[in-house]
Amino acid sequence: MLVSVWGLFVRDATPPHLAFVSLYPPADTEQEDDSFSFFRLTRDAKIPDRVIRKIERKFHIKTNGYFLVDNFSASSIETWLGLENPSSPSQPPLTPLERQTILSHGQKVISQFCAQISQNGIDQVINQIHWADLLPEHFSTNVSTELWLQAVNKLASFEKIGSCEVFIGQ
Repeated sequence: MLVSVWGLFVRDATPPHLAFVSLYPPADTEQEDDSFSFFRLTRDAKIPDRVIRKIERKFHIKTNGYFLVDNFSASSIETWLGLENPSSPSQPPLTPLERQTILSHGQKVISQFCAQISQNGIDQVINQIHWADLLPEHFSTNVSTELWLQAVNKLASFEKIGSCEVFIGQ
């Protein structure tokens, strides 16, 4: 079940800037939303290219890859980030209040991630994650290891991130 979708945009500057934007659920609707009814996973829990292309068209963006986490992974990451009482929403949002709760929760978690990478650097934060607990059942990506390491190393090469912001999309 799809609970939320967030985009990460990296501005390749000196120092780099990160922006997280909520894509789903929508924040501005009072009625039931089926804007992501096309979202499906393959049998091996991957996001098909056709779904990625629909997301790109819907939001007028170009993607370089995705990271897919389930509730176990999200709760584990929250714990490793030191959040009190980690509890990721586990059901798709049906009402405006549920959508707001999911968006607020995501914003809180990502803001904590941003605060930690701003204070400690991205490499220390990434190293807190117990990857063996997550892979392969609870975390997947189509980003190549080479691209992932290149991005992390580039971000880690700066003493500070220029900014790391969280936005609730429309």
